[in-house]
Amino acid sequence: MNLLLSGLQFLIVKKVTDDTLLAKLNLNKMKTQTKCGTEFTLSEKVSLSTTQFVDDYHGHVGEGNKMTLCLASTELQNAIKNVKSTLATQKGLTFKPEKKRIYLTVTEEQLHALPVGQKIQLTLSIYGVFTQSQDNLSYLQMKLDSFKTVISTQDNDDHESAVVV
Repeated sequence: MNLLLSGLQFLIVKKVTDDTLLAKLNLNKMKTQTKCGTEFTLSEKVSLSTTQFVDDYHGHVGEGNKMTLCLASTELQNAIKNVKSTLATQKGLTFKPEKKRIYLTVTEEQLHALPVGQKIQLTLSIYGVFTQSQDNLSYLQMKLDSFKTVISTQDNDDHESAVVV
């Protein structure tokens, strides 16, 4: 499988588990820096997919029409914690402590495609790190890649539906 993946630039696929092990993560400094901080990209995007269904989630539109997916997933929390721990150890970064919920900026298309009241499995990517110059705290840059639902019908046949955006 590694030989197959080596041909795909910027892609490492990791199934989310409590003992997710990450190879060395390399950061590339962006060409432009802002007054607010420094942006780094990962040399390889880390893709995390849930194996369990997530049913504690909602999407909303906030200030400035920023669209956000808010979810609770122990699986993803543990995987994200492992990525942060790896980057903290290897690169000396300091991350803000984890919250009980994960917040992802999503597109309008993703927000409107989110099913209401159903269980979903999702895949997100970690593609970079932003470090604030003010307090030197770092934040992972993540995006929702896709999600799928399993819809039960009255005849108890399960039907999968996938959305890739």
